[in-house]
Amino acid sequence: MQSERQNELQKLWKRSLSFIDAPSGRVYFQGGEFVDHEKFRIIPIPSSFSDFVVSFAITAWNPMGNEVAKEVNILANQQLEADLRSNPANFPVSPIHVWSSGSEDPETGWGEPGFNVLFPTNTQEIEAAMIRLGKKYRQAALYRYVLDRVRGVVVQSVVPCADRGMEGLSSEVSLAFLAPR
Repeated sequence: MQSERQNELQKLWKRSLSFIDAPSGRVYFQGGEFVDHEKFRIIPIPSSFSDFVVSFAITAWNPMGNEVAKEVNILANQQLEADLRSNPANFPVSPIHVWSSGSEDPETGWGEPGFNVLFPTNTQEIEAAMIRLGKKYRQAALYRYVLDRVRGVVVQSVVPCADRGMEGLSSEVSLAFLAPR
């Protein structure tokens, strides 16, 4: 049985609007039911995502969902970026890309900047390495994105990082890629 906090987190994750700053420009996407059709239109999967098999979104912002000073969050995200970009020993396979990214909740104004790490293959070792980084930066969970070429969709999963208290939080939704109107 999920706690009230777990239910709140799962609702937040489902309605959040995410973005990745790809070289071709900012790409928006969202899982779940909410799409603001007045501000966004649904588009096909952008070509900048054609070379990955799995990617993970990670942040060092607000450890375990507890708000900390902006300066602390900025420093933690800078340390995370250094771990992602300059420490290949963190991963069994080198990432294809490390792009700035983030998520925000249009209802509450919540938002967290972070990074999206794209890999050419999907292995348990890659996921385990990303979970270790999530734990290092005291994150409750990561987003995992898998490109399903057969169905032509990207599937988002919530991957818990916390050792306890987040059981049962994993969820899976197909994403809609969005462009501003």
